[in-house]
Amino acid sequence: MYDLAIIGASPEGISAAQRGISNYPASRIALITQGWEGVWAERASTKKSGGQSDWTEAEPTEKLRQLAAFGVDVIPAIGHFKQTETELAWQGDQRALTAQAYLLTTAVERYQATQGALTQIPSGNLTSHPSGAKTWGIWGAFPQHLVLAQTLAQHGHSVQLFTRNAHLLPEEDREMGHLLRWYLEAQGIKIWRNCHRFTANFIPDSQTYQLSVQSGTTTHGLQIDQLLQPQCLKLPWHWLKALPDFCPAIKANAPYVEVNDCLQTAHPQIFACGGSLKGYSSEAIAIQEANYVVDRVLGNSQRPINYAQIPFGIDLNPPWYRVGLSEQQATAQWEKIHVYYGYEAYQGASPLRGGCKILANQQDQMVGAHWFGASAKAGISLLTLGMTGGVTVEALKNLPVVDSGVAQVLQDLSQR
Repeated sequence: MYDLAIIGASPEGISAAQRGISNYPASRIALITQGWEGVWAERASTKKSGGQSDWTEAEPTEKLRQLAAFGVDVIPAIGHFKQTETELAWQGDQRALTAQAYLLTTAVERYQATQGALTQIPSGNLTSHPSGAKTWGIWGAFPQHLVLAQTLAQHGHSVQLFTRNAHLLPEEDREMGHLLRWYLEAQGIKIWRNCHRFTANFIPDSQTYQLSVQSGTTTHGLQIDQLLQPQCLKLPWHWLKALPDFCPAIKANAPYVEVNDCLQTAHPQIFACGGSLKGYSSEAIAIQEANYVVDRVLGNSQRPINYAQIPFGIDLNPPWYRVGLSEQQATAQWEKIHVYYGYEAYQGASPLRGGCKILANQQDQMVGAHWFGASAKAGISLLTLGMTGGVTVEALKNLPVVDSGVAQVLQDLSQR
């Protein structure tokens, strides 16, 4: 019997196995790939074709070899849970295994659904050629919808984005939300806010959609070529359907599995982690949760996860990142806060430039930051380290920074 069986060789699954064998070398750990080999090949293919990918196929394969060499039982298999009268087991293609605890990581089906917004677009419709340009309507303004809208606009399409909210990303910092809206609108994306009574009728003769949408107090009629609406993402419930503990809670189209504060599911032996938070997709969150489960199961650790210090963002071009509190949240906790702004250099002929907004408490220690621009990923990583270490904003300005774009923004920080 294993001490911990990790289901899924996803990024967080591999991270959990690495942490387990490094920190608890006497533990017996199994890592079941659960179909992730196909994802590695897809990422490698994307990178070879010039797309954005942070992995090659060889990288996770080499990590698995290293894990196996250090004692992790790496099992290339796909399977499901099987409950008997005496034990909970994982039934793979050719073998079954048992463990004291199981960790569910991001499922391949879930990964492909959340990463595949563009797969909703019929083949051939995503083109840079003017003759193939269409008018697209997108209902919803979650982060994945914004990425999709920008991608379509960059390929020469006209995009209409509809949201019920009065502001883009209403739970985020209001100023940074406005900056993002202005940037998307400068790229030709029409954003309709306060939308209600949305109806769409398909017209077979013209192969178009006639929309009626109430924005504010005015009703508008629009004609578009393609309409994308939110699709309900399904988790692979066949993993769990044999478990009586899960049956009452399972909903056919639920995109999640419920966990308690310890990331424990309805079955006490099964834990789960994931990278979604308020519509954002964050690998960092999934990895933190996976590592938390490893420490709790193998090390009996009771230390909670500090989600406020995990950066997450939107994979736009340029990217948009956040860590910690927004200004609204910070002012609810402290009577007075310090707000700093820094700006990137202008890019080409664009009238807009990226920048960051840093929030600090009365001791000038950072409590939150937003960054939208070319240097966002490197910049937010540095700010996260500073926030974790209690660095003041004044000290941050004097840190030696390798990235020239980040260094310029920090040196030019000014207080509101």
